[in-house]
Amino acid sequence: DVVVTVRVGSNALLFPALARGELDVVVGVLPDDSDPDAPGSEPLLHVPLYRESLCVVVGRQNPLATRKRIGLAELHGADWIVPTRESLAYPSVRAFFQKAGLPLPARRTESVSILTNLELLNASDMVALMPHSAAQRFDQAGSLVVLPIQGLGAFGVVGYTVRSDREPTASTQVLLAALREAGAGLGQRLDGVP
Repeated sequence: DVVVTVRVGSNALLFPALARGELDVVVGVLPDDSDPDAPGSEPLLHVPLYRESLCVVVGRQNPLATRKRIGLAELHGADWIVPTRESLAYPSVRAFFQKAGLPLPARRTESVSILTNLELLNASDMVALMPHSAAQRFDQAGSLVVLPIQGLGAFGVVGYTVRSDREPTASTQVLLAALREAGAGLGQRLDGVP
């Protein structure tokens, strides 16, 4: 008899709602010290689960899907889907292209909507940057193909945030245990993560 409501938003919106007691838990990329949306004096506790990285994906129908070797320069002129400028992954995207000596693709759609991106990829020959944990599941399900592009490192630590001054409810504790279990099988494990 528990009602679960899922809200989607940036840390700048969700952390204050958590601090006000409007939310029980925030799940996503945790802020680091340089994150302008990091909480100030709010009583929040960040619990890391795993390190997330990005990968390059295409739809199964894309001619690139069968390639065993491909360079980023070959893809640069394609229509791309990249995370939005306000996403925590965006600086990693910029750094990835800069490291390869390339500007951000001129023909790009900025989106963090997995469903929108999946539809665009399966209806066209677009190329996308996607969190590895999501892309791996779509690849295994036969929806997308992860391209063999190297150089996209980790962009952040995924975890959950709760209030440090309030004990989670019994139902929230069950959710947190499930998050820890799911996080153990995703991304790159972190030393000291429960």
